[in-house]
Amino acid sequence: MYTFNEFRARIPIQEIARSLGYWVNPAGGEKFLSLFLGNPKHPEDEIVIFNPKDPAKSTYFSRMAPATDKGNLINFVQNRLDRFGSTTKGGFAGVNEVLSRYLSADNTSINVPSYQPQNKGNDNHPVTFDIKAWAPKTLNDSNNEFLTVRRKLSPKTIDDFRSRCHIYVTGRHNTIAFPFRKPGQMEITNLEMRNYFPENDVNYKSFCKGGDKSSSCWIANFVPYNQVTDLYLFESAIDAMSFYELQGFSKQTTSAFISVGGHVTQGQIEKLIKVFSPIPNGTATLTKT
Repeated sequence: MYTFNEFRARIPIQEIARSLGYWVNPAGGEKFLSLFLGNPKHPEDEIVIFNPKDPAKSTYFSRMAPATDKGNLINFVQNRLDRFGSTTKGGFAGVNEVLSRYLSADNTSINVPSYQPQNKGNDNHPVTFDIKAWAPKTLNDSNNEFLTVRRKLSPKTIDDFRSRCHIYVTGRHNTIAFPFRKPGQMEITNLEMRNYFPENDVNYKSFCKGGDKSSSCWIANFVPYNQVTDLYLFESAIDAMSFYELQGFSKQTTSAFISVGGHVTQGQIEKLIKVFSPIPNGTATLTKT
């Protein structure tokens, strides 16, 4: 008989997930493991796993299920007991039954066959970005807790950027989403996503599967491109908003604030130069807050 802590130390969440038919998203980030259930274009579920290499510390959340579908291995199984076909018990007793059977068996598929993705996410078959799948929503006072409570940004700063559609939220956990676009174009090509999970003390930072980051960036300008006098480049949109607030900017500014999403690329610089050049008597500054 194993304890729940022993189960968690022995069984990675992703291993149990695979036995239910989940498959690893090949375009997922390096810090987090993303798994789909079903067809990637219309998945039944997508989970994100933190600390996937340390089963005892691994936690997860579902992008598509109710906000309560998160936690550790025990929570993952408990929230999916109906998928384990031969389970005879409910609640924690059912979880114990499933995990005990899993450790004593040959770890083959428990219920449904794994979906075999046609889109492998490699150089020949890249996973494509679909903004509709992320369903970005308007930021409002009821879903901006990460910005107000966690990042301590003022309502004025948030409203200044929100009014220009520079911020959205996505998912059931109200993840803040900053739209990336290729400079000069309106189509959203990626989302810079930020959130905080206090139960795990995890700062969530990620981009969308298949999204463009090599030539796209987040641009917040309050005047037309040809009226911009100064450019400020940042590693993240949160840094840009913090700088905006600390320096006392307002919506009357002729500066543009740009997130490159980490390291700046040649593609980003080339497209920014085409859109904003020339800037008479202006400056372009890579800023750290």
